[in-house]
Amino acid sequence: SSITKISAVISCNATSDGGSTITQRGVCWNTSPNPTITSNTTSDGSGTGSYQSSLSGLQSSTTYYARAYATNSVGTSYGAELSFTTLDDPCDGISSFNYGGVTYQVIEIGDQCWMSENLKISVSNSYSYGNNISNSNLYGRLYTTSAYMNGESSSANIPSGVKGVCPTGWHLPSLGEWDVLQTELGGYNVAGGALKESGTTHWDYPNTGANNSSGFSALPGGSYLMTFTGLGKEAVFATSTEWGSGTYYYYTLEYNNSNFGWIGMSTGTGASVRCIKD
Repeated sequence: SSITKISAVISCNATSDGGSTITQRGVCWNTSPNPTITSNTTSDGSGTGSYQSSLSGLQSSTTYYARAYATNSVGTSYGAELSFTTLDDPCDGISSFNYGGVTYQVIEIGDQCWMSENLKISVSNSYSYGNNISNSNLYGRLYTTSAYMNGESSSANIPSGVKGVCPTGWHLPSLGEWDVLQTELGGYNVAGGALKESGTTHWDYPNTGANNSSGFSALPGGSYLMTFTGLGKEAVFATSTEWGSGTYYYYTLEYNNSNFGWIGMSTGTGASVRCIKD
């Protein structure tokens, strides 16, 4: 029970001592079958009766084999073997990575691993809001579809499989991957509050519902389509999924509500990019 990425709890029962007092009992475990007390072990007291063993220091996404054991003056006896698999760690244990000389923080949300800040790498057809470099340093750059897709084709798959402008090991989220995030955070009406940075340092008042409970720390970087608009008022996030001829899906946040949903916009729109781990 209580299986996590790095731990588990196993309930046991030493039913008989075989005529000689049990001096030590616990659980032994390994990544291969038939573990013994020469493998990893817990020590959970002595005597007969029920007990629980807490296994820690495990690796994520790994299958373990475990057996209860009991030792007395005669020797050691083992219970039936069981197996379990620890939960996946979508971020593979990393809290940040470097790309293009910039260090990006990451955040685990449900079964996904996201950048917790917008992409800043400069490529053709990407913009700093108002052509002011200080804005891209804070809010990230705004990328047109040609910039963020980097010549790859539209994808609605989960995962999208579109690396685009993202670093190796990461990809552009499809509409479906953004949908998964929205669902994980409670749905259309409330997910925006969980994603937005709280307060009004960067978001315009009232920044409705914002609590950043997800750690996504969304900032209102605005957008670009012939002119810059929306700084402080909206965040527009790119997807890898085409909506129709000359348009793609984009997910948006706004300062005056806690909604998080998609709209269709021109491929010439400059939008923020958040990459998601493969």
